Amino acid sequence: MSAKPQETVLLVGVGGMGMAPLAIYLAQQGKHVYGYDDAINPAAQALLSAAGVELLSTEAFPVTVQQVVVSSAIEPTHPCYLLAQERGLPVVSR
Repeated sequence: MSAKPQETVLLVGVGGMGMAPLAIYLAQQGKHVYGYDDAINPAAQALLSAAGVELLSTEAFPVTVQQVVVSSAIEPTHPCYLLAQERGLPVVSR
């Protein structure tokens, strides 16, 4: 019996009030979570890092990402959104 591969998710706008708790929850559920936010505050950054969320400093995200969750503040013209579409990844708006 082989282990189920770990699901990898990217949350764009991860520093927001709704997105940060979601990222932490997903990490606690065993998912590999990446986060991107172009204006994250230090307190949110510390909480997310402590929960195991890998924060990215660029919009270019790893090819291992299987799903993208975007904050309602993220426009469809955002580079992460466009890259997800280019890669054929499901994009879910929170």
